[in-house]
Amino acid sequence: MRVGFIFSDRKRAWMGGVNYLRNLFLAFATAPETGIEPVLLVPPDMVEDARGEFADTGVTVLACPYVEGRGLAKTAGVALKRLIGHDPLFAGWLKRHGIALLSHRTTLGRGSAVPSIAWIPDFQHLVLPELYTEEVRTRRDRAFRRMAQQSDAMIVSSEDARGNLAAFLPQAADKAHVLHFVADMAVEGAVSRAELEETYGFSGPFFFLPNQFWAHKNHAAAIRALGLLRAAGEPVLVLASGNVANKFDPAHIDRVHALIEECGVADDFRLVGLVPRSHLLALMRDCVALINPSRFEGWSSTVEEARTLGKRVILSDIPVHREQAPPRADYFAPDSPEELADAMRRALSEWDPVAESSHAAAARADFSRRQKEFAREYRAIVDCVLAGRGQLESREA
Repeated sequence: MRVGFIFSDRKRAWMGGVNYLRNLFLAFATAPETGIEPVLLVPPDMVEDARGEFADTGVTVLACPYVEGRGLAKTAGVALKRLIGHDPLFAGWLKRHGIALLSHRTTLGRGSAVPSIAWIPDFQHLVLPELYTEEVRTRRDRAFRRMAQQSDAMIVSSEDARGNLAAFLPQAADKAHVLHFVADMAVEGAVSRAELEETYGFSGPFFFLPNQFWAHKNHAAAIRALGLLRAAGEPVLVLASGNVANKFDPAHIDRVHALIEECGVADDFRLVGLVPRSHLLALMRDCVALINPSRFEGWSSTVEEARTLGKRVILSDIPVHREQAPPRADYFAPDSPEELADAMRRALSEWDPVAESSHAAAARADFSRRQKEFAREYRAIVDCVLAGRGQLESREA
């Protein structure tokens, strides 16, 4: 079955979304028994770029005139959706290309000839409204309501998100399916430790914090914890990767730099930006522990990547992190840099490279099972949607 997925993130503004699709496509490739053939639908001028980004996933990439809000085809489709409730032009295009279902990033409207599954990664604007303007909160509310009304089913990444959906749109609760994603981390493609140290100018033990620089990611907790450790004569190194661009709050990165200076940890908290995947894998492989101080997550990529690698993780004590429950986790209150500093001390004192190798081997042994289960769970959601469509068509006949 060919299933369409839309991709138009030209600037990789949300790497979590890119990695989510990569992980799902890789799961399909390792579980061919599910029969899912993913097709990535991109704007015509993004075909080669997308082929490079997803080259190792086995996905088919097609130029689609209905993906972005430009051009006659897209404009006509939007107008028809408003007029009759669905977009027959886009649905017809999908059928001509053998695509039986559209998944994750958009919906085709009520009554569409092609079913669609919506994906809502999280409801952060409801839980942390102070991080959003009223305009953005209103826009997200409308988008989520529209997805609930126009989709055949909805995917959320956690039980916590399903609870948020039920509170926000109780009439859509029965459409929701929880799909826990599994992160594919092939460390065979990682660079050597020597190359890592030469590239980023460090030596010795380090922690790794791979989060985009958004306010809810709470880098401040890690920076303040490093300040406490340095004041105690125990300086620790944290390498922080992630996109520093933030279109919703462009000044956020300036506040991060100001806090680094205020806490005197310019040598301890180093921003390495967006890194090549071969470097990302090595940073995760070689760190003492991964840190995620976030105040909110839909389903943490950092946690799932750590689980796949068998790594220790130091996590903010929030509901989703508890729901994910990785086997090697320490938790700290997200507003307590003191607790985070203590957790980092413990991790350093217990660091044992030989034991780390054993944890990594055990995680690798279990990964294939988890990845195949990810693909099978997605296929079960698709089957549920198609069964519902069949029942509806039978009743209408």
